Amino acid sequence: MNFSNQLKKRARSERAAALITVFWLIAVLSLLIFTTVRVLRNDVRLTISQKKAFRATQLAEMGIAVGVNPSTKEIDYLLLNRQISDDEHFNVKIRGEGGKFNINAILQQAGEGDTLLEDIFAQWLSGTDEAFAEREFRDLASALVDALRDWVDPDDLAGLNGAENEYYFELGYENYPFNRPFYSLDEILLVRGMDQVIAAKRNWRDFFTIYSGGKLDMNEADAEAIALATGADIESAQELVELRWGPDKIDDTEDDYKFNSLAEVFSILGVLEDPILQSRLTLNDNTKRIESIGTVGDFRKKIEIVIRTQGRTPQILSREEVPLFD
Repeated sequence: MNFSNQLKKRARSERAAALITVFWLIAVLSLLIFTTVRVLRNDVRLTISQKKAFRATQLAEMGIAVGVNPSTKEIDYLLLNRQISDDEHFNVKIRGEGGKFNINAILQQAGEGDTLLEDIFAQWLSGTDEAFAEREFRDLASALVDALRDWVDPDDLAGLNGAENEYYFELGYENYPFNRPFYSLDEILLVRGMDQVIAAKRNWRDFFTIYSGGKLDMNEADAEAIALATGADIESAQELVELRWGPDKIDDTEDDYKFNSLAEVFSILGVLEDPILQSRLTLNDNTKRIESIGTVGDFRKKIEIVIRTQGRTPQILSREEVPLFD
Protein backbone atom coordinates (compact mmCIF):
# COMPACT_ATOMS: atom_id res chain seq x y z
CA MET A 1 0.00 0.00 0.00
CA ASN A 2 2.78 2.37 0.87
CA PHE A 3 4.49 1.41 -2.36
CA SER A 4 1.31 2.20 -4.32
CA ASN A 5 1.00 5.59 -2.68
CA GLN A 6 4.58 6.36 -3.47
CA LEU A 7 3.97 5.52 -7.12
CA LYS A 8 0.91 7.75 -7.21
CA LYS A 9 2.79 10.62 -5.59
CA ARG A 10 5.66 10.17 -8.04
CA ALA A 11 3.25 10.13 -10.96
CA ARG A 12 1.52 13.30 -9.72
CA SER A 13 4.91 14.93 -9.22
CA GLU A 14 6.02 14.01 -12.71
CA ARG A 15 2.75 15.30 -14.17
CA ALA A 16 3.15 18.56 -12.24
CA ALA A 17 6.74 18.92 -13.42
CA ALA A 18 5.68 18.20 -16.98
CA LEU A 19 2.86 20.72 -16.71
CA ILE A 20 5.27 23.35 -15.39
CA THR A 21 7.65 22.53 -18.24
CA VAL A 22 4.80 22.93 -20.72
CA PHE A 23 3.88 26.27 -19.19
CA TRP A 24 7.50 27.41 -19.46
CA LEU A 25 7.69 26.24 -23.06
CA ILE A 26 4.45 28.07 -23.83
CA ALA A 27 5.81 31.22 -22.16
CA VAL A 28 9.11 30.97 -24.07
CA LEU A 29 7.34 30.33 -27.37
CA SER A 30 4.93 33.18 -26.70
CA LEU A 31 7.85 35.50 -26.01
CA LEU A 32 9.59 34.34 -29.19
CA ILE A 33 6.44 34.83 -31.23
CA PHE A 34 5.83 38.26 -29.69
CA THR A 35 9.44 39.29 -30.35
CA THR A 36 9.29 37.98 -33.90
CA VAL A 37 6.05 39.84 -34.57
CA ARG A 38 7.54 43.06 -33.16
CA VAL A 39 10.67 42.67 -35.27
CA LEU A 40 8.62 41.93 -38.38
CA ARG A 41 6.33 44.88 -37.65
CA ASN A 42 9.34 47.20 -37.26
CA ASP A 43 10.85 45.80 -40.46
CA VAL A 44 7.59 46.40 -42.31
CA ARG A 45 7.38 49.96 -40.95
CA LEU A 46 11.01 50.57 -41.88
CA THR A 47 10.44 49.21 -45.38
CA ILE A 48 7.34 51.35 -45.82
CA SER A 49 9.22 54.42 -44.53
CA GLN A 50 12.12 53.75 -46.89
CA LYS A 51 9.75 53.35 -49.82
CA LYS A 52 7.93 56.57 -48.96
CA ALA A 53 11.20 58.44 -48.48
CA PHE A 54 12.46 57.13 -51.82
CA ARG A 55 9.20 58.12 -53.50
CA ALA A 56 9.36 61.57 -51.91
CA THR A 57 12.87 61.95 -53.34
CA GLN A 58 11.56 60.90 -56.76
CA LEU A 59 8.83 63.53 -56.56
CA ALA A 60 11.36 66.20 -55.57
CA GLU A 61 13.47 65.20 -58.58
CA MET A 62 10.37 65.47 -60.78
CA GLY A 63 9.89 69.00 -59.50
CA ILE A 64 13.50 69.86 -60.28
CA ALA A 65 13.06 68.54 -63.82
CA VAL A 66 10.05 70.82 -64.27
CA GLY A 67 11.82 73.80 -62.73
CA VAL A 68 14.96 73.61 -64.89
CA ASN A 69 12.97 73.59 -68.11
CA PRO A 70 13.77 76.92 -69.79
CA SER A 71 10.10 77.41 -70.66
CA THR A 72 9.00 77.16 -67.01
CA LYS A 73 8.35 80.50 -65.33
CA GLU A 74 7.95 81.51 -61.69
CA ILE A 75 4.29 82.31 -62.35
CA ASP A 76 3.41 78.79 -63.59
CA TYR A 77 1.72 77.83 -60.32
CA LEU A 78 -0.16 74.75 -61.53
CA LEU A 79 2.95 73.44 -63.25
CA LEU A 80 5.17 74.01 -60.22
CA ASN A 81 2.68 72.69 -57.65
CA ARG A 82 1.40 69.37 -58.89
CA GLN A 83 -0.81 66.81 -57.15
CA ILE A 84 0.20 63.34 -58.35
CA SER A 85 -2.25 61.35 -56.21
CA ASP A 86 -4.21 61.76 -52.98
CA ASP A 87 -1.08 61.79 -50.80
CA GLU A 88 1.67 62.51 -53.35
CA HIS A 89 2.65 65.94 -54.65
CA PHE A 90 5.59 68.24 -55.29
CA ASN A 91 6.02 71.97 -54.82
CA VAL A 92 8.65 74.02 -56.63
CA LYS A 93 9.91 77.56 -56.10
CA ILE A 94 12.14 79.39 -58.55
CA ARG A 95 14.12 82.32 -57.18
CA GLY A 96 16.71 84.56 -58.76
CA GLU A 97 20.06 84.02 -57.05
CA GLY A 98 20.99 87.53 -58.16
CA GLY A 99 18.77 88.85 -55.39
CA LYS A 100 21.65 88.14 -52.98
CA PHE A 101 25.08 89.70 -52.61
CA ASN A 102 27.87 87.68 -54.24
CA ILE A 103 30.52 87.75 -51.50
CA ASN A 104 33.36 86.69 -53.82
CA ALA A 105 32.49 89.29 -56.45
CA ILE A 106 32.29 92.06 -53.83
CA LEU A 107 35.68 91.16 -52.34
CA GLN A 108 37.25 91.35 -55.80
CA GLN A 109 36.21 95.00 -56.11
CA ALA A 110 39.02 97.05 -54.60
CA GLY A 111 37.74 99.89 -52.43
CA GLU A 112 34.10 99.92 -53.51
CA GLY A 113 33.52 96.36 -52.33
CA ASP A 114 34.99 97.22 -48.95
CA THR A 115 32.59 100.15 -48.54
CA LEU A 116 29.53 98.08 -49.42
CA LEU A 117 30.43 95.27 -47.01
CA GLU A 118 31.30 97.74 -44.26
CA ASP A 119 27.89 99.39 -44.64
CA ILE A 120 26.14 96.02 -44.48
CA PHE A 121 28.04 94.66 -41.49
CA ALA A 122 28.00 97.95 -39.57
CA GLN A 123 24.22 98.19 -39.83
CA TRP A 124 23.76 94.60 -38.75
CA LEU A 125 26.18 94.93 -35.84
CA SER A 126 24.55 98.12 -34.62
CA GLY A 127 21.03 96.80 -35.11
CA THR A 128 19.94 99.97 -36.92
CA ASP A 129 18.66 100.86 -40.36
CA GLU A 130 20.80 104.00 -40.56
CA ALA A 131 22.97 104.42 -43.64
CA PHE A 132 26.05 104.87 -41.47
CA ALA A 133 26.26 103.15 -38.12
CA GLU A 134 28.19 104.39 -35.12
CA ARG A 135 31.98 104.55 -35.36
CA GLU A 136 32.46 101.62 -33.02
CA PHE A 137 30.48 99.29 -35.27
CA ARG A 138 32.09 100.61 -38.43
CA ASP A 139 35.51 99.77 -36.97
CA LEU A 140 34.34 96.23 -36.24
CA ALA A 141 32.90 95.97 -39.75
CA SER A 142 36.10 97.30 -41.31
CA ALA A 143 38.19 94.75 -39.43
CA LEU A 144 35.91 91.94 -40.59
CA VAL A 145 36.15 93.08 -44.21
CA ASP A 146 39.96 93.10 -43.93
CA ALA A 147 39.85 89.56 -42.54
CA LEU A 148 37.54 88.45 -45.36
CA ARG A 149 39.85 89.95 -47.95
CA ASP A 150 42.89 88.27 -46.38
CA TRP A 151 41.02 84.98 -46.51
CA VAL A 152 40.51 85.14 -50.29
CA ASP A 153 43.64 86.96 -51.50
CA PRO A 154 46.55 84.78 -52.73
CA ASP A 155 49.27 86.23 -50.44
CA ASP A 156 50.13 85.96 -46.74
CA LEU A 157 50.37 89.72 -46.13
CA ALA A 158 47.84 90.74 -43.50
CA GLY A 159 45.68 93.79 -44.14
CA LEU A 160 45.57 96.71 -41.72
CA ASN A 161 43.11 94.92 -39.42
CA GLY A 162 43.10 91.60 -41.23
CA ALA A 163 44.11 88.07 -40.30
CA GLU A 164 46.54 85.85 -42.15
CA ASN A 165 48.22 82.53 -41.37
CA GLU A 166 50.05 83.75 -38.27
CA TYR A 167 46.81 84.70 -36.52
CA TYR A 168 45.06 81.41 -37.26
CA PHE A 169 48.19 79.35 -36.54
CA GLU A 170 48.28 80.70 -32.99
CA LEU A 171 44.72 79.40 -32.57
CA GLY A 172 45.76 75.94 -33.76
CA TYR A 173 44.57 76.19 -37.36
CA GLU A 174 47.63 75.55 -39.54
CA ASN A 175 46.05 75.76 -42.99
CA TYR A 176 43.98 78.92 -42.55
CA PRO A 177 43.21 81.10 -44.43
CA PHE A 178 42.55 79.25 -47.69
CA ASN A 179 43.80 82.13 -49.92
CA ARG A 180 41.13 81.52 -52.55
CA PRO A 181 37.50 82.54 -53.14
CA PHE A 182 34.87 80.99 -50.90
CA TYR A 183 33.57 77.66 -52.15
CA SER A 184 30.59 77.72 -49.77
CA LEU A 185 28.98 80.08 -47.28
CA ASP A 186 30.04 77.69 -44.51
CA GLU A 187 33.65 78.75 -45.04
CA ILE A 188 32.77 82.31 -44.10
CA LEU A 189 32.09 81.07 -40.58
CA LEU A 190 35.82 80.41 -40.16
CA VAL A 191 36.85 84.04 -40.73
CA ARG A 192 37.88 86.10 -37.73
CA GLY A 193 35.10 88.39 -36.53
CA MET A 194 32.29 86.61 -38.37
CA ASP A 195 30.92 85.29 -35.08
CA GLN A 196 29.86 88.83 -34.16
CA VAL A 197 27.84 89.17 -37.35
CA ILE A 198 26.19 85.78 -36.76
CA ALA A 199 25.15 86.85 -33.27
CA ALA A 200 23.71 90.11 -34.60
CA LYS A 201 22.10 88.75 -37.79
CA ARG A 202 20.95 85.16 -37.53
CA ASN A 203 19.66 85.03 -41.11
CA TRP A 204 22.81 86.50 -42.68
CA ARG A 205 22.95 83.58 -45.13
CA ASP A 206 19.78 84.83 -46.80
CA PHE A 207 21.72 87.84 -48.09
CA PHE A 208 24.81 86.17 -49.59
CA THR A 209 25.65 83.78 -52.39
CA ILE A 210 28.72 82.58 -54.28
CA TYR A 211 26.86 81.72 -57.50
CA SER A 212 25.28 84.85 -58.98
CA GLY A 213 26.73 86.95 -61.76
CA GLY A 214 28.10 89.44 -59.23
CA LYS A 215 25.64 92.34 -59.19
CA LEU A 216 22.47 92.65 -57.13
CA ASP A 217 19.40 92.02 -59.28
CA MET A 218 16.80 94.68 -58.51
CA ASN A 219 14.08 92.49 -59.98
CA GLU A 220 14.83 89.77 -57.41
CA ALA A 221 16.28 91.34 -54.23
CA ASP A 222 14.14 91.89 -51.15
CA ALA A 223 13.60 95.30 -49.57
CA GLU A 224 16.40 95.01 -46.99
CA ALA A 225 19.00 93.99 -49.57
CA ILE A 226 17.92 96.85 -51.84
CA ALA A 227 18.21 99.37 -49.01
CA LEU A 228 21.67 98.04 -48.06
CA ALA A 229 22.94 98.22 -51.63
CA THR A 230 21.58 101.64 -52.54
CA GLY A 231 21.39 103.55 -49.25
CA ALA A 232 17.66 104.08 -49.80
CA ASP A 233 15.29 104.02 -46.82
CA ILE A 234 13.53 100.73 -46.16
CA GLU A 235 10.10 102.20 -46.94
CA SER A 236 11.13 103.18 -50.48
CA ALA A 237 12.77 99.79 -50.98
CA GLN A 238 9.57 98.06 -49.89
CA GLU A 239 7.57 100.25 -52.28
CA LEU A 240 9.80 99.10 -55.13
CA VAL A 241 9.30 95.45 -54.18
CA GLU A 242 5.52 95.89 -54.05
CA LEU A 243 5.58 97.51 -57.49
CA ARG A 244 7.28 94.36 -58.75
CA TRP A 245 4.41 92.30 -57.33
CA GLY A 246 1.92 94.09 -59.55
CA PRO A 247 -1.63 95.25 -58.73
CA ASP A 248 -2.53 92.12 -56.76
CA LYS A 249 0.48 92.66 -54.41
CA ILE A 250 1.34 88.95 -54.66
CA ASP A 251 4.67 87.65 -55.88
CA ASP A 252 4.94 85.13 -58.72
CA THR A 253 1.62 85.91 -60.40
CA GLU A 254 0.81 86.92 -63.95
CA ASP A 255 0.58 90.64 -63.18
CA ASP A 256 4.15 90.82 -61.79
CA TYR A 257 6.21 93.70 -63.15
CA LYS A 258 9.87 93.65 -64.17
CA PHE A 259 11.91 96.86 -64.23
CA ASN A 260 13.58 97.58 -67.54
CA SER A 261 16.01 100.34 -66.53
CA LEU A 262 18.05 101.27 -63.49
CA ALA A 263 16.95 104.88 -63.99
CA GLU A 264 13.39 103.79 -63.17
CA VAL A 265 14.66 102.01 -60.06
CA PHE A 266 16.65 105.04 -58.86
CA SER A 267 13.63 107.29 -59.38
CA ILE A 268 11.39 105.11 -57.21
CA LEU A 269 14.04 104.77 -54.51
CA GLY A 270 14.74 108.49 -54.49
CA VAL A 271 18.51 108.06 -54.83
CA LEU A 272 20.93 109.69 -57.25
CA GLU A 273 22.00 107.69 -60.26
CA ASP A 274 25.78 107.39 -60.18
CA PRO A 275 28.47 105.04 -61.51
CA ILE A 276 29.05 103.42 -58.10
CA LEU A 277 25.44 102.28 -57.78
CA GLN A 278 25.34 101.24 -61.42
CA SER A 279 28.37 99.01 -60.82
CA ARG A 280 26.54 97.27 -57.96
CA LEU A 281 23.19 96.64 -59.61
CA THR A 282 21.63 94.75 -62.49
CA LEU A 283 18.16 93.88 -63.74
CA ASN A 284 18.66 90.50 -65.39
CA ASP A 285 20.96 88.13 -63.54
CA ASN A 286 20.60 84.71 -65.18
CA THR A 287 21.31 82.58 -62.09
CA LYS A 288 18.36 80.78 -60.54
CA ARG A 289 17.84 78.73 -57.37
CA ILE A 290 15.23 76.00 -57.73
CA GLU A 291 13.79 74.48 -54.56
CA SER A 292 11.67 71.34 -54.91
CA ILE A 293 9.85 69.52 -52.09
CA GLY A 294 8.42 66.06 -52.74
CA THR A 295 5.74 64.85 -50.33
CA VAL A 296 4.31 61.38 -49.70
CA GLY A 297 1.95 61.41 -46.74
CA ASP A 298 4.01 62.66 -43.81
CA PHE A 299 7.34 62.16 -45.62
CA ARG A 300 9.02 65.13 -47.31
CA LYS A 301 12.27 65.50 -49.23
CA LYS A 302 13.76 68.80 -50.39
CA ILE A 303 16.29 69.27 -53.17
CA GLU A 304 17.88 72.60 -54.12
CA ILE A 305 19.88 73.33 -57.23
CA VAL A 306 21.44 76.50 -58.56
CA ILE A 307 21.60 76.89 -62.32
CA ARG A 308 22.88 79.49 -64.73
CA THR A 309 21.01 79.69 -68.01
CA GLN A 310 23.08 80.06 -71.14
CA GLY A 311 20.89 79.80 -74.18
CA ARG A 312 18.68 76.71 -73.90
CA THR A 313 21.16 74.70 -71.83
CA PRO A 314 21.22 75.36 -68.06
CA GLN A 315 24.53 74.91 -66.25
CA ILE A 316 24.15 73.30 -62.82
CA LEU A 317 26.34 75.13 -60.29
CA SER A 318 25.16 73.43 -57.11
CA ARG A 319 22.92 70.58 -55.96
CA GLU A 320 22.09 69.45 -52.44
CA GLU A 321 19.43 67.67 -50.42
CA VAL A 322 18.28 69.98 -47.63
CA PRO A 323 17.01 68.60 -44.29
CA LEU A 324 13.45 69.55 -43.40
CA PHE A 325 12.45 70.05 -39.79
CA ASP A 326 8.80 70.18 -38.75
